[in-house]
Amino acid sequence: MRVRISGAATTELEAIAAYIARDNEVRALSFSQELIDRCFGLAEHPERYPFFIEHRGVRMRRASYRGYLIFYSIEPPEVRVHHIVHGAQDYTSLLFPEG
Repeated sequence: MRVRISGAATTELEAIAAYIARDNEVRALSFSQELIDRCFGLAEHPERYPFFIEHRGVRMRRASYRGYLIFYSIEPPEVRVHHIVHGAQDYTSLLFPEG
């Protein structure tokens, strides 16, 4: 299965890296790569992580990595990564901006 990372998730990943880079640029790069690897690893076992919620016909799942959450859906022939956010962030308003 292919993995497609949305524009929103790419922007969020860049923001995560920028935040970490304020203290440690090398770690920002390595941690970003770890998150990317986790996203692409979803292709091997996309149903490994539990169903989280269905919204507008999209069945979202949630994977975690070191305090960050990866929200994705399985839409054969691909896994679509919708968002990557810190677990302490108010992700419900991000996932459902219309309230």
